[in-house]
Amino acid sequence: MIRKAKLLLFIFLFASSSSLFATHFLGYDMQLINIKDANNNPTSNYKWRMRFYRDAAGIPLPFNLTFKLIQSSNNTVVNTFTITRVNAQTFITYPDELCLPSETQNKVEIGIYESSVLDYSNLNDAAGYYATCNHCCRNSNISNLESPSSSINVIFYASIPKLSTGSATQFNSSPYFNTLPSYGFSIGKYYTIDWSATDPDGDSLVYSLVKGYGGDDTKPNIEEIPFGFGYSLNYMVDGNPSLKINSSTGIMTLKPIVATRYLIAVKIEEYRKIGGVPTKIGEVRREMQIQTYLNEEQPPVLYDVQKNSTVIDTLIITSTLSKTINFNSTDQVNDSVFTRIIPEIGATFNNILDTNLIDAAWSDTLGNTTRGANAEQFVIRGKGSTKAILTINADTNSVSAVPYRFKVVSYDQSCFIPLSDTLNYVLYVLDSPCYSTFYWQINACDSFVDLNGKVYYQSTILRDTVLNPKGCNFTNVRSISVNETPTASFDNLNIYVTDTSQTYSYKVDSQNNATYHWNVSSNGTIIGAANKNSISIKWNTDTAMGDISCFVYRENCFDSVYSPIVISHLVGIQNEMSNLQVYPNPVNDVLMFNTTDNLDRALISIYNTMGQKIAEASINNNYADVSTLVPGLYTFTVLHQGKLYRGKFVK
Repeated sequence: MIRKAKLLLFIFLFASSSSLFATHFLGYDMQLINIKDANNNPTSNYKWRMRFYRDAAGIPLPFNLTFKLIQSSNNTVVNTFTITRVNAQTFITYPDELCLPSETQNKVEIGIYESSVLDYSNLNDAAGYYATCNHCCRNSNISNLESPSSSINVIFYASIPKLSTGSATQFNSSPYFNTLPSYGFSIGKYYTIDWSATDPDGDSLVYSLVKGYGGDDTKPNIEEIPFGFGYSLNYMVDGNPSLKINSSTGIMTLKPIVATRYLIAVKIEEYRKIGGVPTKIGEVRREMQIQTYLNEEQPPVLYDVQKNSTVIDTLIITSTLSKTINFNSTDQVNDSVFTRIIPEIGATFNNILDTNLIDAAWSDTLGNTTRGANAEQFVIRGKGSTKAILTINADTNSVSAVPYRFKVVSYDQSCFIPLSDTLNYVLYVLDSPCYSTFYWQINACDSFVDLNGKVYYQSTILRDTVLNPKGCNFTNVRSISVNETPTASFDNLNIYVTDTSQTYSYKVDSQNNATYHWNVSSNGTIIGAANKNSISIKWNTDTAMGDISCFVYRENCFDSVYSPIVISHLVGIQNEMSNLQVYPNPVNDVLMFNTTDNLDRALISIYNTMGQKIAEASINNNYADVSTLVPGLYTFTVLHQGKLYRGKFVK
């Protein structure tokens, strides 16, 4: 009974151990190192070193890993070796200058593994050798993989040349990556990612983006993990631009646009001149799962306290008056905020900080007051907020036909470029004032952007004082009404019509306080009302394609959604669309179709991210002209000889 209990316990522990190592793998890189003697001379002894990266989720790294060393000429296993972890638990802390999301700090654990000393003086195969290890498994939900599940295994891989005595590659060491890989990136930021490497022997290195390795651990059964729909070596990550690498330096660039997971992989090929001919002698790889995050950085909001809004303003004072403007700037709680005044100087403007013309005092709330050049250099600092005061005292010497122009700027320390907010002012000093007021009503959807680029997300009232040609001032009072735009999206849309004797129902998501307007192509008849969020249509047999669209209105704001309808009863269209690969992706002017079918004269319909059809083009010799499209993400459909294709591309 005890023996049985022990056996069950062993089986449970074994299963648990396998599960522990099944996920949370992020990436790796590895190298072969030639061991020097006491006089720093090379020897026939080597050791392998690997860096293993995993997310810090509580599951431990393996204690050791066993590799096969395989002869490249015939894929025969020469021997095996084991690498053992040699470092204590260590988490990567990224420097601030990389501008990575805060979520990435201490998120990645690094395990350093080394083999024992190995004598490779007998490795004399001219084709070289490669080392592999099959490890389970990758994390799930990796967006750019065809099957983004945790059942996909990892093949650790590196290739080396023959190292036998007297060979041209004797004593060779593999190149090694100079920096640790970054794990997380913020959407909308442009990153320069350093995956450069150093070769101890001075060999030439060539870098390229590649697919990750999976499958079996012996060629030819080592497999490249296929990309998911829409992804490729030219579009490995959703970005504008997507991930690119300099083949000479290993420097990559990326500006991500979607928050998700990706697998990226880089191959470094090692070249040496042998007999005057550049010859590839080895290869190392780095794979890394990366995570892209929403950018939570927000700019400071600077406003004129008296007007309680962010404005551009023209100020009018007389030679006998003073004016005080209080400025408040707010930002995220722990952000450092800086506020300063900047005069604009030119032939048509006076300097507000010129003490010979006007007395302007720039102060903080602690009693620090500056004037003239000192005021321009005085930056008011705060944590999460700042308060500043500008006091203007005019006299008869200040009266001028030329106005004073200045701006107050508040900025933070966001990476890579500080985010800021600016108020612009024009000041006229007159002998005597006169006034008039004008009222304006402005209706906007979601936000309103004024002529100066200021954005308003809520309804507000703005007052803007402007000088008229007679030297008097008038006030624009702008009442801005900001309404939320409804969202139009189909609910469980079926685009196929298989029986034209039946009535088909279509529906969009219901919106509060919204009205609906449906449009249908000429080969469809609306049955009943067309002003609700659902509609019934009977299709006729005039053509093989139709379309429907719905406009959803709320006040003066609307959204719309569009879809093609396939009358598969007429043409025998398959019930499933076929994915169609295109290139280049991203594209500039000409979109090519990667298919053995001849799509000549077929019609391509192009849709924006809201599902609206924005263009149609004729396909000639398996390409379409998309030069008139603006940059963005698009989907398309192509109907050709009873088959419906679909795909997506980025311009």
